[in-house]
Amino acid sequence: MNNSKAIYILYAFIGLYIITAVIVLVQSSQGVDWDPATCIKMTDNAYKGIPFNAYAHPKPGNLNEDEFEFVTWWSPGQFAVPLLIQKIVGIKVNIAIRILTALCLLIAGLGIFNLFRLFLKNKDDKVENWPSTVALAFLLFTLLQPFFWKNLFVYNGGGILMLAYCPWFMYWVIKINRITLYSLLLLLLAGFVGFFLKSSFTSIFAAALFYLFLTKSINASVPIKQQNVKKITVNALCLGAVLLVYILTIKIAYLNQNTGISQSSTGIRLQPRVLLYPVIAPVIGLFSLNFLNKTIYWIIASFFVIPIYYLLFKNDRLSLTYRYVLISFVITTVSFYALLYFINVDVSYELRHYIIISILLTPAFFISLWKLPFGRYLVYGIVCIYTTINIYQFTTAIIANPKYQKTNLYSGFPTNYPADLIEKVHTLDNLKGHKKDIFYFRSSELTIALEVRNNRILFEDNFVNFHFNNKARYDSVLYFGRNSGELYLIYPLQNFRQDSISYLTRFEKYKSFEKIYQTKGYAIFKAH
Repeated sequence: MNNSKAIYILYAFIGLYIITAVIVLVQSSQGVDWDPATCIKMTDNAYKGIPFNAYAHPKPGNLNEDEFEFVTWWSPGQFAVPLLIQKIVGIKVNIAIRILTALCLLIAGLGIFNLFRLFLKNKDDKVENWPSTVALAFLLFTLLQPFFWKNLFVYNGGGILMLAYCPWFMYWVIKINRITLYSLLLLLLAGFVGFFLKSSFTSIFAAALFYLFLTKSINASVPIKQQNVKKITVNALCLGAVLLVYILTIKIAYLNQNTGISQSSTGIRLQPRVLLYPVIAPVIGLFSLNFLNKTIYWIIASFFVIPIYYLLFKNDRLSLTYRYVLISFVITTVSFYALLYFINVDVSYELRHYIIISILLTPAFFISLWKLPFGRYLVYGIVCIYTTINIYQFTTAIIANPKYQKTNLYSGFPTNYPADLIEKVHTLDNLKGHKKDIFYFRSSELTIALEVRNNRILFEDNFVNFHFNNKARYDSVLYFGRNSGELYLIYPLQNFRQDSISYLTRFEKYKSFEKIYQTKGYAIFKAH
């Protein structure tokens, strides 16, 4: 096919995708994930005089008083950025999140395209617009991935902020000509912005420093003995100093404000999953293979993934810049998460942590396969299969997702809870003189918890989560105090009998629970 025709066809498909995405975002009933939903509660804090980035909950020892926990395990960007849009435009937070989603996906798409085009530039290319054409093809493949389009249906907080920020951050880092004081200061500032958006940006920031060290200190065409030792030493010290300042600043100004994720470790864990999962995750993340969720699957996958890495790093068809990017960012990110898993901190084994690296691998993966015998047919097959699957899943998600409609919900987010249950919660929450009441929910019920505006909220493992006190999960009593107001429990009936044994007995001063309201599948209990 003529290269000019191909690029216009790709533009047409991407344009169709953008139109579809806008329609879906406007009409779909966009929800919110657990982590950012908890943070969205802190958006309400801005109206209640609660300190920035703090989460308020009743004290375990005295439920009549509140504790203000500075949140160190979620980055503030996932609620602060929607709050900023909400304040500027004067709209509900759910509409602010729709605007944020549209902006982030647009910025991410442009950033990924520019990054791909930069990777694909090679002095040996005879066709002038070849990089743009191929970059568009890889971009379209990325846009059709579930990790991209699922943001239209569910706001995942720091994940979508990273998706928008990281490609442009990497693009800027690659464009740095030499290490100067000015570039180091800008790099440090960019690092703090990234951490504000999502704390796991730390691995990307460290990888950027590693990339600058390799590309600005070592001359690939010069033997090791003839390298400029002084330049290597000075650059290592400068970049090391930037990393040290970054870590110390975050630790002193942020992490030291409360218990941090590093203190959630329950001991060293040396298992095959510790080493294998971080290695295979970026590659299997290319195809969102979330069903590979057991160690045995990861062991089998490693026999395919490790040879793929060999093909990527040895492929001379990739530009030198691109290979440096792969070496720096893949190795650093894999090592970062392997270390976290090794010291057994509270970090999950999920592909979402590796999305940025998976995106980086996309062009290299297909270019490397193309060079193999019958490689082009393999590439065509993989692209056709996964494009078909992703379009089918996208279409299914569009059909299954209910249309957005205005409701009497304070939060504006969709909910599966019965309307009369929410109305009853609103009624109890709006009782005059009842500002010290506590509404107690299971941890998975963030949507309905967002409906409580006047009183306080307590989740079943609230205290445990914010203190990384994993041992407390198994304590028979966790809340020793009593509240001067009412204590209401909103619970699904099918879980109440089992959960009451595990959680309700943790309230030492409360001995009985009276059912005051029941609807389809749910009930509200008042504690005595």
